[in-house]
Amino acid sequence: MDKNNMYLAIILDSGTWANLGPAAKALYPVLCKFSNHTFKPVWPGTDELLRLTGFKTKKSLQEAKRELVSSGLLHIVAGTGRTPSHYYFRFDYPQSKVDIEAH
Repeated sequence: MDKNNMYLAIILDSGTWANLGPAAKALYPVLCKFSNHTFKPVWPGTDELLRLTGFKTKKSLQEAKRELVSSGLLHIVAGTGRTPSHYYFRFDYPQSKVDIEAH
């Protein structure tokens, strides 16, 4: 099993995924796509995220981001308007069994 599938399986097993709403579940795999399955920070633009998730409004995107942050799956460093936001994958959510230091 590659690392990407391993981490996603761990997220599923923890119960964290089951507690996410549909918007957060739509956004997370889209962000993973940009990381090339390495969970490195990514910085896709808002228009690209809207297109790939199918969200109709920026409000839906913002709500999904907030939920992923509050669940412990994501950290976001906001862009400046001239630079895009940067998204950092996190694995310190409740019930996490991922030891980041070991990977």
